Amino acid sequence: MREQTAQLPRRPRVYFEEWDEPMISGLKWVSELIETAGGVEVFPALSTNKNAKDRIVTANDVIAAAPDINHRLVVRQEVRAGESRGASGVRRNSGGPRRRAARNQVGADPAAGPRRADRRLDQLVRIVGDWVSRVSNPAR
Repeated sequence: MREQTAQLPRRPRVYFEEWDEPMISGLKWVSELIETAGGVEVFPALSTNKNAKDRIVTANDVIAAAPDINHRLVVRQEVRAGESRGASGVRRNSGGPRRRAARNQVGADPAAGPRRADRRLDQLVRIVGDWVSRVSNPAR
């Protein structure tokens, strides 16, 4: 797979959000999946931290990292009062920096943990491929 994705004309910068409040970036195995799928992890140094508290980022951090793709893992996250989520789990009614950080959000992934890595890798390959197609052929 790495040979295939190495041929991509451009590698998108990817932010993977493991949790939304506080915003927590993905673990090392997620970073490795992003790289295998053809993307570039925007917080690679944080991915090496096993403790979630050591991977907390702010919306402004995400904006500064300028990801091309924001990917969210939504597992066991409750809808808070005054907030709604679409069928994909994507938060609605968020504003300010959070909205700008989610500008290029492609959806949520309900598969949890490394035991579903094959499914997640397939999904990331599709997402990266779709992004590359859109960027390479903007008239589409």
